[in-house]
Amino acid sequence: MELDAETAIRLTILEEKIGEIHVYTKRLYSIMLWTGIITVAAIVLPIIGILFALPSFFSAYSGVGAATGDTSTQTPSATSLSGLEKTYKDLLK
Repeated sequence: MELDAETAIRLTILEEKIGEIHVYTKRLYSIMLWTGIITVAAIVLPIIGILFALPSFFSAYSGVGAATGDTSTQTPSATSLSGLEKTYKDLLK
């Protein structure tokens, strides 16, 4: 089966356009990949870091009243029996 000249020219032009589309697609893939990597690095990793940092900040600040001698912020433990007894006795006074 032979191709006439016009069909051969059109086929060549289409092959060139497909080659250009392939190049643009590879470039777009690379851009999307790096956008995803940067998004993870800029948003997700700090969120994970905050999840680990907040408990340490809270524990550091929760001991401030005890370190300065201020007992007004200290409450008896609600889970311990002696703490419940002390709270009950304070309410009866």
